[in-house]
Amino acid sequence: MNKSTINRDNYTLSPGAQEELILSRINHPLLQQHTGPTIASHILAYRRTIELAEWLFKADLPILAISNKGKSLATVTTTNPDDIDYASRLISTPRSHYFTNAFPDVFIHPFVELITTKLDALECRSMELGRVLADGKVVAEQLNQAIAEYQREASAPSIQKQVAVWRAMQSDHYATAKRFIQSCEPAGYPRVLVVRVDLSLKEPYQKTSSIFTFHQAVHALWKNHRHKPNIFQHCLGWVWSIEYAEECNYHAHCVFIFDGNKVQNDCYYADQIGQYWIKTITHGKGSYYNCNRDKAKYQYCGLGRIDLRSSQKRRYLLERVLPYLAKEDTEIAAAIALDGAAMGLAAQNIRTFGCSGQLKHKLIR
Repeated sequence: MNKSTINRDNYTLSPGAQEELILSRINHPLLQQHTGPTIASHILAYRRTIELAEWLFKADLPILAISNKGKSLATVTTTNPDDIDYASRLISTPRSHYFTNAFPDVFIHPFVELITTKLDALECRSMELGRVLADGKVVAEQLNQAIAEYQREASAPSIQKQVAVWRAMQSDHYATAKRFIQSCEPAGYPRVLVVRVDLSLKEPYQKTSSIFTFHQAVHALWKNHRHKPNIFQHCLGWVWSIEYAEECNYHAHCVFIFDGNKVQNDCYYADQIGQYWIKTITHGKGSYYNCNRDKAKYQYCGLGRIDLRSSQKRRYLLERVLPYLAKEDTEIAAAIALDGAAMGLAAQNIRTFGCSGQLKHKLIR
């Protein structure tokens, strides 16, 4: 068949391919060649809405200025003349169901979900901006109010945490971890057991432990894992990140990937790793949290047994679990620098993220 006769709009792109095209900077003509006109228009609309939502989060308020108010109409302009392009996008922003229908299996930017929901709640959304409503308010005033509410809610720690996870999907760290997970099935491991353990130190030792000590302990766990075959015999690899928080100092988030055809009890293995951390690696100074025991609390749970061939949990592993580990920690760089200065040691080589290499494809004879 001649390539020019193929109707690309009949193609179904995988969620991963959609995500990569959304995050890429491929221009419209080239994007259309990749996907066809319909999917290309969805992706471009989504990109523009992401830009709008991120701009609105930081924009000076009010966005819209109102003057010459009469009985039925008022004059509406942008408070800042330079904002006219974004204001026009605001008026034509698609409704929230547009993106969930276009990308049902893609992790939608939290800001996009929030602003489209706010706009959808406005009964006057489709009216002229200068229209004076029955209560005497101008449509533009309600829009300004909705944007102010959006900024307040978008600043909430829960939303900011989701945004950090979404942005992590654009990082090199995430790409490395994703390649590792995607290498499992071709290597002969279609089912995996995902075990997450958070490692830290007991409170009396938290403030006295430097990044150098903690970093060495985390690496010792994996370096010595071959000496614990009863735990790690069927472990395919791991992904880890070290973070810093004032209340608990340095701590690590670790995800271990096991052969799901060989092991099944995820909570048991998480506890075994945690006890190994406490007794062998930290000599009684460590503590751990078994995330797999609380799987029910995660709205998007990518832990436990996952079939990589066709599973919603696979998507949650790639879009929720891995980005959480790959997200940027804004506090750890300063903490590491202070430790280095205090101890007279160079801290630039301290890695705060790591991942096992891709598994080799299984040869079929």
